[in-house]
Amino acid sequence: MAEQSNQPLFSEFSSPTKQDWIDRAVKDLKGADFDRKLLWNFEENIKIRPFYVQEDLDALTQVGRQQNLTTNVDTTPLAAREWETREYLKVDNPTVTNKLALEALNQGATGLLFDLTELGMADLNVLLKDIMPAYCSISFRTGNSAYAIIKKYKAWLIEQGTDLNQVTGQLGFDPVSRWMVHGELDNSCFHQIFDVLETAQDLPNFKAFVVSGKPIKNAGGSLSQEIGMVLALTVGYLDELTRQGLSPALAFRHLSVETAVGTSYFPEVAKYRALRYLIARLAEVYGVQDFLPQHVYLSAQSALWNKTIFDPYVNMLRNTTEAMAAVLGGVNALTILPHDQTFRRSDGFSRRIARNISNLLQNESHLDAVADPSAGSYYLEHLTQQLIEQGWAFFQEIESHGGVKGAFKAGWIQSQVQEVREKTEKKILSRKQKLVGVNDYPNAREKMDPEAIEPPVTVEATDTEYSLFPMYRAAAPFEALRLDTEREVKRHGNDRRPRVLPVLIGDPVMRKARASFSAGFFGVAGFHILPEQVHQGWNDAALAALDSEANIVVLC
Repeated sequence: MAEQSNQPLFSEFSSPTKQDWIDRAVKDLKGADFDRKLLWNFEENIKIRPFYVQEDLDALTQVGRQQNLTTNVDTTPLAAREWETREYLKVDNPTVTNKLALEALNQGATGLLFDLTELGMADLNVLLKDIMPAYCSISFRTGNSAYAIIKKYKAWLIEQGTDLNQVTGQLGFDPVSRWMVHGELDNSCFHQIFDVLETAQDLPNFKAFVVSGKPIKNAGGSLSQEIGMVLALTVGYLDELTRQGLSPALAFRHLSVETAVGTSYFPEVAKYRALRYLIARLAEVYGVQDFLPQHVYLSAQSALWNKTIFDPYVNMLRNTTEAMAAVLGGVNALTILPHDQTFRRSDGFSRRIARNISNLLQNESHLDAVADPSAGSYYLEHLTQQLIEQGWAFFQEIESHGGVKGAFKAGWIQSQVQEVREKTEKKILSRKQKLVGVNDYPNAREKMDPEAIEPPVTVEATDTEYSLFPMYRAAAPFEALRLDTEREVKRHGNDRRPRVLPVLIGDPVMRKARASFSAGFFGVAGFHILPEQVHQGWNDAALAALDSEANIVVLC
């Protein structure tokens, strides 16, 4: 019988160093520059390498302190952690919204988010009829009626006999973030937040203090800018509230950080880990004891900027990527907006599909079975550290320009976001960054009635004193081209749709590649691509072009 060895497997082989891997890569690249070929310049000052090793992890500062505490603490006997599947409901008619809310709860939602920003106030006996707050989370998004709503909601809870300790949800009142988009800021809003938090003291698990990074994300900003803005908003509010005598511990206990999640999968995972660490650091600075990263409450909503009108089913894939990133990043509440919300009022089908993304991740993919699946990943831990550093740096720059209000009034924040947005736009316009169905692989058979689009393709924000954050969608310039074509066709008939004839000559491989490029190039504007024609010579090609019904002939 062979003697057994207690040595680790493959111990006879020497462990390659980081430099060994780099040398091997350079050899395979035939001497090409390693950094230029293989490093991903994700954001300014954030470079992502093609591989990481243990020594990269050893060099990080935040990993040892956190010790896998970057996820939420919503554990149950059946799951390592849980997140809330939160349904967004804009309240126009409380009776209708109540029916939609009950439908959502019966189909897997575990929380509700009622948007009252336009309606202002609603009869809670109608809006919340047959909804049991002890068994689901109830949240509100409000305008200047926040204090009135929290008082009314608390009275309704007491009237229903609800144990206030069991009440969960949040009150989405972030007047400074709203001001940056709409240009309205009442200075009394800080007193209102104070009153809201005082009222919410009897609701220990209800998050009545919200800061939002969504405006900067949906204006085309970077992840580090979103992180820095959240930190600056938090500090700005806390400075005002503590001056009024509010305890920082009370503020952090009721704090909810609201963000938009995009499709940069691993960076988005790292973003939420970085936010947990940095918010906990802020709490430490304000003297709050025992407030750890896992105590930070994070809510995520699918981003607007990367969603498209055309080929909207691709938005389902974008939503899935975003949901997975948010869940693996450790969010407490997840709102996935329907795939068609960019151009129409969503129906029951699209709402169900959006809701089921979260349900599938939890009940079939079992992403709730592991507390922090990204912990220890060399790549993710290193990326988390980079976002911590760059997010903190942007926060410090905001503070050096007078805080959020001062920096925004001076236009500094807008200029920083615009710089990032313009770089993204350039990549999309040159098709270096793909938007499937819009600037690449357009569906030529898809037709869209321009008059049926709701809301409009673009929403511009203007102000007399300083520029505001636009509601930005990356696909809008391409969609405008295609919608112009559709308007022309609707007014004058399908004969007005430009017809493109690809004429193929020469090497089969090269001509096919050129034909595919041309079809995509003209397809983004909704032009009709005629069947390809292959010819042996220029004369035959010219005659065929003259005999065709094409408005445009492309020699491939």
